[in-house]
Amino acid sequence: MHQDILPHPEQIVTLSFQQNQEYLLEQWEHGFKCWLKILDPQSLRRVCLDYRLLEADGSVSKKMLAFLALANDMRIMTDDPLKITLSLKTTEQSRQTRQDLEFLLAAIPESIRLIAGRFPKLQYLALEGMRHIPGFDDFLKQEIDHVGLSYVIGVWRLAAADTLPFVMRLALAETMMHNTRIDTLESLFDLPCAKGLLKGLYKLKPEALSRENIWNLFDLTARHEKSRAICMCPALTTESLPELLQVPNWMVTPGLFQILSAELDENQSLSSIIPPSILNAPYDIRLPIKKSFSKAKNLAELERRVFNWADRLYDQANFPEPPIKASEFLEPIRTGLALRREGRKMRNCVVGYAEQVLRGDFYFYH
Repeated sequence: MHQDILPHPEQIVTLSFQQNQEYLLEQWEHGFKCWLKILDPQSLRRVCLDYRLLEADGSVSKKMLAFLALANDMRIMTDDPLKITLSLKTTEQSRQTRQDLEFLLAAIPESIRLIAGRFPKLQYLALEGMRHIPGFDDFLKQEIDHVGLSYVIGVWRLAAADTLPFVMRLALAETMMHNTRIDTLESLFDLPCAKGLLKGLYKLKPEALSRENIWNLFDLTARHEKSRAICMCPALTTESLPELLQVPNWMVTPGLFQILSAELDENQSLSSIIPPSILNAPYDIRLPIKKSFSKAKNLAELERRVFNWADRLYDQANFPEPPIKASEFLEPIRTGLALRREGRKMRNCVVGYAEQVLRGDFYFYH
């Protein structure tokens, strides 16, 4: 960057969060821009600030001040290679940096700070857009008042806006303001988008959005049955999207999706609710299973229906070849029905392991 367009020292606040890196944040009245300065080698480039500057009420972020305190005040003592000691001592430089940051943010109009404070992530993009694009503050306020921020943050995530050059970031913000939402999304996906994609996006929490789960939503809404079911879900989570993708198309109904979307996450997989034997059920019983599941009103009722269908499927199942051959003392249990009869005869719960037997994890003998 040429020296004649560098910010003047009296117009910036220098924030240090990592060794050999400094963020230079220019004051609002001078343009509100951010540069990253890498100390070794010396370089300067325009970037997005990674850290949240403002709280929801427009005040200075307490986490930001804590970051600055740690970055400026923490010292690591390593005289003994087997022992690390941390010392924390507030310095005059640290106090001055925090004071400078508070003054810098206080210069931002209160109405702008209140809008930016509502952004859980990518807050600097919101501030930058409102500083450099006329009317962008009104656009964001309208989003907050009517549909929330999932669309705006979704577009930024999909475009990886925090890595784009300054001019392209501003162009993307202009596009959001003036193009239709579907046109904007289709230009980023480079594929046609279903209307259900936008409706699904509104249901997701903006702080949880990533490029991966936006693509998951795209894949879900690419099929009419799943798109319709997504639109009828009262709520949706990013954690449920990859699991909902695993629901076979023949099984999809709005009622089933409403139950699953509320239950599925990284700790509760689809196969823990509906076993693979049902997900891959024979063609001749798929329609009865679909109708049965569509009538369930809650998870407990769905699970009862799953157990009933699983019993019927397991009774008809032929198990894999036994790992240990039959002998006069051991008789392999070769079918689901035989396993059910064994459980009743011996008064135990072996029938509950039919799915694991089909997967090859277990085998039972009489």
